Formats: sequence, C-alpha cells, structure tokens
Amino acid sequence: MIWQLQAYRTKLGLKPAITGNGNGYVAFGENGFRINAGCDTLRGSYWLDDERLLFSPHIASVVSDCPPTLRTQERTVLALLPAVTQMRQSDDELVLLDADARELLTLVRPETAPLQRRVWVLLAYRNRDDTIVPALAKPRFTLRFEDATRLSGVACDEYRGGFVRDQERFLALEGPLTGTRFGCPDPAATRQAEDYLAILGQMDSYRVDAQSLLLRDADGRMIARFAALDPPAEPDDGAALGPSSEPPVPGAMHLPLPAPVGNPSHRGPRIAAQQGELQRDATRIQ
Repeated sequence: MIWQLQAYRTKLGLKPAITGNGNGYVAFGENGFRINAGCDTLRGSYWLDDERLLFSPHIASVVSDCPPTLRTQERTVLALLPAVTQMRQSDDELVLLDADARELLTLVRPETAPLQRRVWVLLAYRNRDDTIVPALAKPRFTLRFEDATRLSGVACDEYRGGFVRDQERFLALEGPLTGTRFGCPDPAATRQAEDYLAILGQMDSYRVDAQSLLLRDADGRMIARFAALDPPAEPDDGAALGPSSEPPVPGAMHLPLPAPVGNPSHRGPRIAAQQGELQRDATRIQ
C-alpha cells in the first residue's frame, strides 16, 4: 500500500511536506517498507501489531545529488521513524504517532483519478544516462491505456502492447511492444524514442491524479512523468461500467502484516508551461 506524505513534525510543529515530482511517499509491503521523503528511495523493515507500529533502525539507501530543501526534509523525516510506536488509520489517512501520542508523520491516500480512456503526454523521463530530462516539445510522445489490458501511444511511431495492473498501483508491460517503423525526424527524437520505449519495460508502479501520471520502476524511482491532454471519457448514459473502468476503491486500507523482524526495539498551454518548468529544474527531480 502506498501513502502520500502530507506533513511531518519539526521543532515548530507539523510542517507541510514537499511532495512534487514524485517525492514524498511511504509504501508498505509484506517484506518491508520503502520511503522517499524528498531525495532517495530507502528500504527497511517494520513491525506491526494491531495499532502498534515500529520501524527497524537499519535502513538501506543510495545517496544521490539532491536540492538542499529536499535533503533537509528527508533527514528530518528519517529521524522521526525511530520514535514511531503507534498509528491511527482511517480510510484516507494514516497518522504515525510517538509514545506520547504526538503526531509525527501524516500520510494520506493518493488522490484517485481515471488512468484509462485518456491521453497522457510525456513531460520528462529517465534517459539512458540514468538522468531525468525534459521531453522534447515536438514530436509529442503520448501514452493511452485503451482498456483494462491494452495500451497504445505515439513515440514518433505508433506503438501498442499489453499491460497488467492491480489495485495496489502495480503496473507492468505484458509481452513486447509492437508498432510502425517510420522512424523519427531527427537524432534527438530518435534517442528519446529509444529511451522512452525502454523505460516502459521498466515500469512497476504508478501514481495518477486529475492532471498527472507518474511511472516508477521496481526501486520506486520516477522513470516518466506525463500530463493529461484530454478529460477522461464518460460512459454512455445507462451503460454499465465495463472492464475498462477503474477498480473500486477499497472501503478501508490496512497495512499488510509482515513477518516479525527480530527485536522490534532495535498536463495544450499547460503542457508547454510544465515543459518550460522542467527545462529549469530537471536536475531537481532525479
């Protein structure tokens, strides 16, 4: 289960988290948790018993370049984890508390929005040099999830393929991509197309809201960012929602219980504007 970081405690009280560009989330799984509080994706173990929650002090990470504001946020959040002893959970919010029931971290369920039946325009992607770079304004690269199992798009050439997903935000290609072979108008576009199609094969999870789509790899790193070009199509009046509908939102979302880990103590114009913004600060979202 993935939760969005909303606020964290500082000496002055709870501070809203910086969560743009795919930063600021905590994901819980059966084999541990991963967290990105601004810069790097870190992994560790946790122990859960009813409303009691403890994090292992041993967290694995790879240090990368990062803007000072995000690095400060990350260090503050990580320093709070050892003090977490309990949690309070509702359908849309998860609050991590210390032994005195003070709120240390506030997490919310990511806003739900249709993934399918709309066109997504590429804004930025992770290239072959493992660097997040802004996408070319022309030619426009797109992605569309046609129904519950098929995707298509344009990356100079038209492409199509299959995918699998679940309600836990898992998303991956199923089988190879196929498409036309006319090629791109210039070397820069060719290079982008090669890198873009390669990263589609790396996608492992996603985050979607009303205006944007983020794809991540198995390590939780952002590999592509898209803006919504068109509003989602509405079903015909009286038509039942078919298999291309979004999966139902669970009424309650509970953390999975892992095995014990030892001693628990120890988006036309808007798209152009966003591309201009990415030109200025692409290095900040690596």
